[in-house]
Amino acid sequence: MWENQQPSWDPVGTVLEQGTKAGTALTVGEIVRLVVAAPMPRVPGVLGRGADAARAALGSAGFKVAVVTKEVPSGTSNVVLGQTPAATDQAAPGSVVRLVVSKVVAPPPPPPPANNCTAGYRPCLAPAYDYDCAGGSGDGPGYAYGPIYITGSDPYGLDNDGDGVACES
Repeated sequence: MWENQQPSWDPVGTVLEQGTKAGTALTVGEIVRLVVAAPMPRVPGVLGRGADAARAALGSAGFKVAVVTKEVPSGTSNVVLGQTPAATDQAAPGSVVRLVVSKVVAPPPPPPPANNCTAGYRPCLAPAYDYDCAGGSGDGPGYAYGPIYITGSDPYGLDNDGDGVACES
């Protein structure tokens, strides 16, 4: 008897094929070829690996690979985030293992302020190198006509007396 194993969903050791038809007369010592069931291989776990290393591991285990890309806002590109079938599941040789691989895409920068105002002042003061109170001794280049209410910080130093109102006179 000559035996060859083949991965199968049948119970291990089940005869899947025989080389001689049932009922055929054989002489003593004649070889009969048998193909018996072996367990299906287990899928290697590749989560967290680089895509190329994952493809190589799955290919050497006898599986085909299909890849889809998932955009993520942070992390590392080309890393396996998911796989189907899962690690250690059994699958037929040559079957496809689907991988989800990361592609880092930085989020777009925040939009500029809608009103284009310097934070901390009401009414709005458009951004400028410097502001001084109109009618005062400052050299500009921007001049503010009061009263200007301080709603946060005072980057232009307009509220000299610290009462929350600038350019009051």
